[in-house]
Amino acid sequence: MRHAFRNAMLPVITLIALNLGYVVASAITVEAIFAWPGSGGLTVEALNARDYPVLQGVFLLLGASIVVANLVADLAYGLLDPRVRQRPAISSRPHQASIC
Repeated sequence: MRHAFRNAMLPVITLIALNLGYVVASAITVEAIFAWPGSGGLTVEALNARDYPVLQGVFLLLGASIVVANLVADLAYGLLDPRVRQRPAISSRPHQASIC
């Protein structure tokens, strides 16, 4: 059961990380429709006021959150599946020059 759970979690982690962008975009829409305070309301107000520095900051934070989510997903792959762990770049054996 433990082996199946680890293998089954890889696609679930992928979907969670990829769907974070949809969740953020949906939050902007929901906050605008229901007039809830948050980053979505701030984004809509900045769009209406043509406040480009605020828009740049909001998009930077949203983009950074998606990048961090994908980084966390990649790190979780290494914990769950030993096949995707990175091998050391330098081998422990000394390099021997061949004489021709």
